[in-house]
Amino acid sequence: MALRADTNGRTARFSLRGAVTGECDGGRLRDRVASALADGATRIEINLGGVLFLDAAGLGDLVACRALARRAGARLRLTGAIGKALELLR
Repeated sequence: MALRADTNGRTARFSLRGAVTGECDGGRLRDRVASALADGATRIEINLGGVLFLDAAGLGDLVACRALARRAGARLRLTGAIGKALELLR
């Protein structure tokens, strides 16, 4: 999985590409989201437009990111999901 991050004010944006699985990610997305929240982000946006594959462990990481945001009083938004990733999210 390729991960790109961008911060604009209190919004942290993450763009994911490739396969999002527990094996290849190793909690990297969660760590980056936690870091953004610790730095004061109040809005987290995760763009899944480049995700070709999402497994249950990858979905679990997204749920964990949502829980982190919620505990910090921030909002998390997923965007751009297509194909199988969108089906799994639904």
